[in-house]
Amino acid sequence: MFPQFSIWPAAKPNEIHHSHIALGKDVCIFALMIWSFFQMAQTAETLSPEHQTAVFSWNQKAGSLLAAIAMVITFVSDIFLLPYPTPDQPKWQTVSIIGHCGFFTLQTLFLQTSYALVKAYAIYTGNAKLCVVCCSMALWVNTQGAALTLLFFKLNWYEPKWQRDIQKPNEKKYPGISFVWLVGHVPSLPIALFDVVFLNNAAVVAVHGAEYMTVVKVAFAYGALYLLFAKSVQSKYGTLIYPFIKDISSPVKGFGFVVIVGSAVSVVACGLNMLLLQ
Repeated sequence: MFPQFSIWPAAKPNEIHHSHIALGKDVCIFALMIWSFFQMAQTAETLSPEHQTAVFSWNQKAGSLLAAIAMVITFVSDIFLLPYPTPDQPKWQTVSIIGHCGFFTLQTLFLQTSYALVKAYAIYTGNAKLCVVCCSMALWVNTQGAALTLLFFKLNWYEPKWQRDIQKPNEKKYPGISFVWLVGHVPSLPIALFDVVFLNNAAVVAVHGAEYMTVVKVAFAYGALYLLFAKSVQSKYGTLIYPFIKDISSPVKGFGFVVIVGSAVSVVACGLNMLLLQ
């Protein structure tokens, strides 16, 4: 069912103000991510003339622009189409900390969108060093993008507690909100596959791409750090970023969660790595 924005409850002034503060933090974080790409390019290697011919082709330019537009639409929909959080919702406190980046979804969309925009810019301007940076980031960025969609269906969309505590109450209050959630979570996987298959040259990746085991280490470290962050928020503010966080109530369960999620993400990375090197 499509969103029925006309009958959604109007946001209160304090909710709008709270969201604007979060958006200010979002702008700073997004700018920092873009800046980081350019900083890494300062010390990056450059592309060989042969690789430049492959990377700067018109097909690559058109494809990178298409991917960037798709990511911006996905990113904007998740930021601006969802209703403002209210003080009685767990999202309120999470957004208060570091803006929308408190959620894995937005962390991934920030990363994918900044990557897509920087990559399109690098290809259109012929910035060989920036292209090398994007190549080195391709496996992890696309792994995280694919994982976002897969984990969304596993831990949210088909998870009974999420359906009970989040989806059903919100659908009553905001009819059609589930469609917005789908728009914000589902495109990351096909966009990641499109980038892997069509916007990365195997010969370039073989020289400048990240090693698979490096991405595996990042996956486990990321999972552990994010779980630590989520449990810290739960302990300090009594807020659950996601309902399933409450079930991870012991170090053993936490370790098991990191192992399961890290292993699943590593499997995704393995498949994408094989596609990148074909």
